[in-house]
Amino acid sequence: MPERPVRMIAKALFTLAITLCSWGQSAVADDWYQAGEVLTFNVSYRMGFFDISAGQAELHYAPGTDHRYTLTARAWNRDGVKGIIQMRDRIVAKGQHGSAQSFLTDTYTLRLNENDYKADKLVIFDRKNATTSYTNRRAPNEPAKVQPLKDHARDLFSALYSLRMSAVETDTGKVYTLPIRELDRALTLQVKVLGHERLETKAGTFNALHVQPVTMDGPDGRKKDRLHIWVTDDARHMPLRIELRMALGAFTGELASYGGLNTPSRAPEDLPLSGDVTMTKEVLPHANPL
Repeated sequence: MPERPVRMIAKALFTLAITLCSWGQSAVADDWYQAGEVLTFNVSYRMGFFDISAGQAELHYAPGTDHRYTLTARAWNRDGVKGIIQMRDRIVAKGQHGSAQSFLTDTYTLRLNENDYKADKLVIFDRKNATTSYTNRRAPNEPAKVQPLKDHARDLFSALYSLRMSAVETDTGKVYTLPIRELDRALTLQVKVLGHERLETKAGTFNALHVQPVTMDGPDGRKKDRLHIWVTDDARHMPLRIELRMALGAFTGELASYGGLNTPSRAPEDLPLSGDVTMTKEVLPHANPL
């Protein structure tokens, strides 16, 4: 394989953490949008008949005062695979809702703690001056990279939640397009409705909507199209499954639980919603194992 197994697993779990999202019609979405939401997913690696538990991911949406919001994605390995990888990854997107646009990013923070690899990166969105400032905080001698910002561009995490609020058409073939900022790169996100299916999951059997998010460097640039997402084909559009397809097999995230902000988190004690992300040699037990 082109990457070491540890890095491949880490990248896959983190990609799942930031893309385990769905969208719903704003007319029926007031419950989660106004009250907040916690979604937890079991992540496994599937190849043929083999299905290996790899970790878990959680999405935490908290509305604030004055039209503010905080989105937090966390991903961690299960105790059973700690011999292969120890991982504590977290991203936090904060911003505000405008009169015509929702989930407009102000700050985006990426923190990774994976075995001997660590990352701490910050993107500041300056809407007034139409620029972003990207800083690698583990390289303090490197100057911040300031770049132009397109109107209504967001981080990927916030863009998917914005789409969740605004998308109302779900006919097969429908495509939604949004500008996004991935750290120091300006990209285009396209989400296409692939079809309507009957999906059997651990939580039950559902009528599902199958969509595919694709990121592109430009109209003729490189595309990343390995992600597939299924949501319930109803008014709520509950996320059911996401697949990150690879050359050999696929990483799959399946919804394990959902609820409001008072829902107990399954995240480890050393991966809090805010503050330092740390990791001991012996991975701390999950607060609420599934």
